Amino acid sequence: LEFRRVLFRSGKERFGLSIAGGDHYYGGLICRENTGKPDPDGLAVTNALSTAFFAAYLNKDQAARELLKAGDIPELSNQRGFLESSI
Repeated sequence: LEFRRVLFRSGKERFGLSIAGGDHYYGGLICRENTGKPDPDGLAVTNALSTAFFAAYLNKDQAARELLKAGDIPELSNQRGFLESSI
């Protein structure tokens, strides 16, 4: 975990997303099959926050940036998504 702390202290905007109860393959929905129970909700949270990130930083969408900065991600994701931020 120390490497994450160092990244977040770099002075640059950084984000880290964790999905409660998820794995890297969303239960086999991407990359590998048979890695567990499919997790479409976890994948949907990741897709939504990735889209918000791209909208905020590529399209300069202020509403998306505010969501990343101050949005209640656990509440919005049924306690599945947790976003760490340096901002």
